[in-house]
Amino acid sequence: MRIIKKFISSIVVAITLLILGTSSVIAADISIGNDTTVRSFLDTYTNFTIVDTNHPANISGYLTTFSFYASNTNSFRFVVVDKDDVVKWVSNPINPSVVGPQIFTPSAGVYVESGWNIGLYFASTGTIPFALDGEPAKWTPNNSGVPVEGQHLSIQPPVPGWTDRIYSFVASGTNTCATINSGTITDSKGNPISSGFDKYGYNYQAHLFNGFANNYSRPDTVATSGDKLVMKWSDSWLANVDCNHDGKLDRGLVDGVVNGISMGWETNHYNGTFDDGEGEQKYTEFYKIVWVGPGGPLWGQYEIIQDVYNDTAGGHYMNKVGSPGFGLNDQWTIPLP
Repeated sequence: MRIIKKFISSIVVAITLLILGTSSVIAADISIGNDTTVRSFLDTYTNFTIVDTNHPANISGYLTTFSFYASNTNSFRFVVVDKDDVVKWVSNPINPSVVGPQIFTPSAGVYVESGWNIGLYFASTGTIPFALDGEPAKWTPNNSGVPVEGQHLSIQPPVPGWTDRIYSFVASGTNTCATINSGTITDSKGNPISSGFDKYGYNYQAHLFNGFANNYSRPDTVATSGDKLVMKWSDSWLANVDCNHDGKLDRGLVDGVVNGISMGWETNHYNGTFDDGEGEQKYTEFYKIVWVGPGGPLWGQYEIIQDVYNDTAGGHYMNKVGSPGFGLNDQWTIPLP
C-alpha cells in the first residue's frame, strides 16, 4: 500500500516556498556615475532615455543604492545598459518628493558587469540636471518610449556642443555575497535564521533539512512526531549566501548571477508508518528532482528523475529517468524530449 505520493505536491515545494537570506559581508565597492552636485541644465526632450558614460561600473556585482539630485519632482527611471547599449534593467517610476539630493533603494540588488553604464528615462522633461562637460552621452529619440529589458537602444547622432555631459547621480553597491552568520536574514514569515540546525530541522548552511515532515513549512506550532523527512539540495537550488542583497538566500545562483528560480537539484527521503488494516507498516520513499527549464512536468520547470519506494507490507517499486546520478549538464539539468 502506497501512501507517500500525497507528499510530493506539498513537501518538496518546501524548498521552493521558503525564501530566506543572509548577511555578514566583506564588501568591495562598486560605483557607477558621478555625484549629486546641483548642475545647470535640464533635458527638454520627453519620454526618452539618455545614458551617462563618464564612470562605468568599475567591477561586476550588485548595485544597492542610487543617489541623485532632483531639480524638480518629475517622474523618471534609472536604466542599466551594457557595453553595447542593451538594456539590462529598468527601475519602477521614481517620483522625487522634493527638490534636492535624494536616495533610491531598489527592492533587490541590481546586477552589473564591469564597463556597464546607467541611463535615465524621463517621462516628462529632465529631472536630474547635467553640466556640459565630461564624456559623450548617448540618447534615444524624443518620444521613443519607456525602455524594456533586452532592448538595444537606438542612439541618436551626437549634437556638437551638447553631447559631453555629466549628470548628477551616482550608484553604489558591492561585489561580495552576504553569508548567514549575523542573524539579520529572515524566513518567509519574517523570522530570523541562523547557521546550524533550527527547531524545524533546517540547516541552510549545509543545504539540509532533517526533521519531521510536517515541519517543512516552518509552522507556528512545531511538529514533534510523525513521518521523518531528509531533504538535500544543490547550491543553485537554494544557496547559503545572499549575493543580490535582498535579505534572502539566493535561488538560481550561477556564476555570481541570481535569477530567482531554483535550479540544480533536490532530493527528498521519507521514512514513516501507516496502517494497512492488518497492522502498522513501515515505509521509505526517495525522490530525485532536477530543474529542466520551462516545460518541465513538475511545477512547470522540474522533473522527478528517480522515485524509489518500499514498505513492509510488500509494496516496492523504482522509477528512474535519465543517466546515473542526476543525468546532468552544467546545472544538473536533463534535456526535455
